[in-house]
Amino acid sequence: AFTISPKLTIAFVLMVVILFALVFVMSRLLNPIYAKIRLAIDHIVRLTRQQLEGARVIRAFGQVDKEEEEFSAANQGYTRLQLKAGYLSSLVTPLTYVVVNGTLIIVIWQGNLSIGQGLLSQGMLIALVNYLLQILTELLKMTMLVTSLNQSFISAKRMTEVFEMPSENLNTPLPQKTSDLAISIKDMSFTYPSAAEPALSDINLAITPGAFIGVIGGTGAGKSTFLRSLNYLEKPDSGTIQIDDFKVDFQTISTEEILILRRKLAMVFQQFNLFERRTALDNVKEGLKIVKKMPDDQATKIAKEELAKVGLSDRENHYPKQLSGGQKQRVGLARALAMKPDVLLLDEPTSALDPELVGEVEKSIANAAKDGQTMILVSHDMNFVYQVADYVLFLDKGHIIESGTPEELFKHPKEERTKEFFANYQKTYI
Repeated sequence: AFTISPKLTIAFVLMVVILFALVFVMSRLLNPIYAKIRLAIDHIVRLTRQQLEGARVIRAFGQVDKEEEEFSAANQGYTRLQLKAGYLSSLVTPLTYVVVNGTLIIVIWQGNLSIGQGLLSQGMLIALVNYLLQILTELLKMTMLVTSLNQSFISAKRMTEVFEMPSENLNTPLPQKTSDLAISIKDMSFTYPSAAEPALSDINLAITPGAFIGVIGGTGAGKSTFLRSLNYLEKPDSGTIQIDDFKVDFQTISTEEILILRRKLAMVFQQFNLFERRTALDNVKEGLKIVKKMPDDQATKIAKEELAKVGLSDRENHYPKQLSGGQKQRVGLARALAMKPDVLLLDEPTSALDPELVGEVEKSIANAAKDGQTMILVSHDMNFVYQVADYVLFLDKGHIIESGTPEELFKHPKEERTKEFFANYQKTYI
């Protein structure tokens, strides 16, 4: 094109510059939206999993409408983000046509003037137009890739965050115990991305060593989020946590502090999360060998002791596929207790079990409580909480509405929301 008409080639160059600027601007606008879309998908998947796993509990507490409303709100937020991204993406192709066709008009108009002045032949003008149309085809292909490239960029960024996490320094010594409190939480708050309201708000709690704390409330009250925030599986927006003399501020927490925090807390989840190709004994001693660098004989001794405490001495050489659901969960409990955590976090440990298997797990938890293990339990099993907890917290919409001993909270609730909760529940604990 330059050899035919340097003057008209300037129009080609300006067209390419404008189109690259268009792609750049659209990328800057779309990237934050696609990042929010990914977080919104995470939130919807989390809600779906919780609702499927807790379907029976949701029906038992009459929370079906509330769960539907929460899912609908999350879905509507996701829909709004997708529509916004779609509107912006749909502008790319029309704007590309406008720029290219505008350039084509300029080239034909200027070319006609050049022909009239004898500077250009008709064949040369046709060649320039053909060059322009060929460029148009490739530019359209490039602009159509903008959406895919932006989504890929966000996915790559999320993967990079995982890969760049530093390895844990297993030789870092843990702070020594000098405090009268096992754990102290002050002003902890957490909000899910794109959520209108915080999932947790101004949580304050002080727990003495050996205490058993029960956390109850309706589905979606923030109970599991509370435990996950303590262990920094969810990232609180603000607040502090202190375990003995180890204290961190969630707004300024470092990677090393996160690792220390997780070594001082152990968590038992709703699912068993056992290594399928390792025996019950190997599952329990794995953390002792890898994290605490114990020799195999010492780790084996401790693992055998913990399995005995949960009544699985005769199953230590069995693989997970050879164990019942209750036995798998007891292996998970033994694994957590073997690490000798300052505080044990239990997130609905019996919710995935059949009713006849619940008792054996609850018995193991009760025995651990008698041995002096500090525990925070989230559960919908009111009978169990009433029987074993020293203190009970009632959560609703991310707030601690009321707290007290099981006797005080279950039989003499003061707050209207607490009274309403127990009115919807058959009080078989009395």
